[in-house]
Amino acid sequence: MPKRTIIYIDGYNLYYSRLKNTPFMWLDIVALFRDQILMPQDPSTDVVAVKYFTAPVMANYARHGTQSEHDQTQYLRALKAKYEFLGLDRNT
Repeated sequence: MPKRTIIYIDGYNLYYSRLKNTPFMWLDIVALFRDQILMPQDPSTDVVAVKYFTAPVMANYARHGTQSEHDQTQYLRALKAKYEFLGLDRNT
């Protein structure tokens, strides 16, 4: 029987603790958790949702200004387009 699984991700801490200044900033987080972490442990895992929480980039405080804000928007838009079950929450 498949194990229905929901993945919760703290995007802000994931970025600043693991991804910043690496070539993995455009990481496919769903594929990472599903294919590299969950499936090898239990192939019957069925990822039914991913909840991604993050703080919106504020251009006034970001190192690269509006480019940082644009990049975050594009990243979240790309994830949402690829995975319709992805829940995004940009806390304001």
